[in-house]
This record gives sequence, structure tokens and C-alpha cells, in this order.
Amino acid sequence: MDVNGQSGYFSRFLAVYGQSDRPCPRCGTSIRRESFMNRSSYSCPQCQPRPRARRA
Repeated sequence: MDVNGQSGYFSRFLAVYGQSDRPCPRCGTSIRRESFMNRSSYSCPQCQPRPRARRA
């Protein structure tokens, strides 16, 4: 929230941040948390699948 009590920019786009194991607001799949160098990333495995590996 900003100083006027209105929703801020990030709250509209970070819908799943910190929502590990809760259902995705879009499809209902459980949100996954991935750790990387003392940071966390949250995503829905159904709506945001990992990129496929490149072929050599």
C-alpha cells in the first residue's frame, strides 16, 4: 500500500510471492518455492513452467 492507502504497483503483479503451498489464483495448482543464493522465487508450475533445455 502507498501513503494514500491505495494498492501499490508491486502488489498487483506479485500475486504469488510468499504464497508457498497455497493454490494459484489463476489455476489452483500449488505454488512452489525455489531457493537460490539466499533468495526465494515463487511460481506456479502449471502457469509458469520451466523453460525447456536447449538442444546441442
